[in-house]
Amino acid sequence: MSERYLDYLIIGGGPAGTNAAEAIRRRDRVGTIAIATNESHPLYIRPSLAFYMRGLIQRDQLFQKKIDFYTKNSIELITDKKVIRVSAADKKAFLEDEDIFSYKKLLIATGGRPRRWQIPGAGLEGVYYLRTLNDAEAMMNRMRSSKKAIVIGGGFLGMDLNQTFRISGLEVVNIIREKVFWSHFLDENGGRLIERILRENGIDLIFEDEVVEVLGNKTVTGIRTAGGKQIDSDIVGVGIGIGLNLDLLDKKEVEIKRGIIVDDHLRSSSPDLFAAGDVAEFNDPIMEKRHIMGNWSNAMAHGKVAGANMAGEDVSINVVSSYQIDIWGRRLTAMGDTAMAEGTRVFIRDQRDQYKYGRIFVRDGVIKGAILIDLKDLEGPLSTLIKEKREIKNLELLSDPAFDLKGLL
Repeated sequence: MSERYLDYLIIGGGPAGTNAAEAIRRRDRVGTIAIATNESHPLYIRPSLAFYMRGLIQRDQLFQKKIDFYTKNSIELITDKKVIRVSAADKKAFLEDEDIFSYKKLLIATGGRPRRWQIPGAGLEGVYYLRTLNDAEAMMNRMRSSKKAIVIGGGFLGMDLNQTFRISGLEVVNIIREKVFWSHFLDENGGRLIERILRENGIDLIFEDEVVEVLGNKTVTGIRTAGGKQIDSDIVGVGIGIGLNLDLLDKKEVEIKRGIIVDDHLRSSSPDLFAAGDVAEFNDPIMEKRHIMGNWSNAMAHGKVAGANMAGEDVSINVVSSYQIDIWGRRLTAMGDTAMAEGTRVFIRDQRDQYKYGRIFVRDGVIKGAILIDLKDLEGPLSTLIKEKREIKNLELLSDPAFDLKGLL
């Protein structure tokens, strides 16, 4: 067991943690910085794992940072190390190998972990949760000898798995519990458009059902559903949500609700402890509420702000939260606040004949958020309108596909 002092300790080597380290180093050329991660690799682009699995990019193209980045910037990258406990009161972090770091400033950027099935057979070979590069490569190896795949879940991960398995030549069945895709922010027309795109690309869909048992001896051979269906499969991809990695903190020392409570500077309730990325329940000045936003671009923005503030600056987070996914060449984008809070009006851009669909969320005459299916030209204007909180006089124009939203800028 050894104990070391660091000026800046970052737990988590993803986009939030790595961008924070880079932001710190730009402002503090001499302070000691270390990133502790339980992964084996430097920063790679997690949203691109599906493209790697489909053979669209090479393995080397996944890596956003190479080892020389850490060396040149005097950032110590500690891989395959799990921090199991943080004492915010003592400013110490305890690793599973019993090493201890004491720190001046700490960033928690530990991200999330896949929610795992709690059903019979869930531990059989051939059941996968796509989160890491190691997960992706294990799935790729299994896919080479597979013919039939089952995807569990209708979220963004399920969508990636659907495309990855199908493009790789497998028969694919997607099982979701909901009546339509993304019913929490898409209406039925939008959800049915997503369904149409999937069916036209060879995905067999089962709605309003769920798996109750994974079949097989040592390795998966199929599944059984609550609705009585039994389906053969060689590989199962599970995407049923993400849980946050918060176990290392003591709630008596740091305020935690759904995530770590932080302000718009990403400072927690504990002095010199910051949080960024998926685990940060942050005060968003654009949305005017506290929330969690788990996606790559948000984590990068968080890291830059957290790092600047850890190094002594006074910077507020000020970006429109957004995330995107490609669905057979058609991009779905969610931006801003898409909650149906009291007083929300939704304006529809319905161009389903062209595989395009949009929902624009407005409160008090101001655009708060949007869901866009293959309406890329609207993304820039809407992001600006959300960020600047401009009042829209003629709201009905938002539903007119012929109206250019740039005219509102």
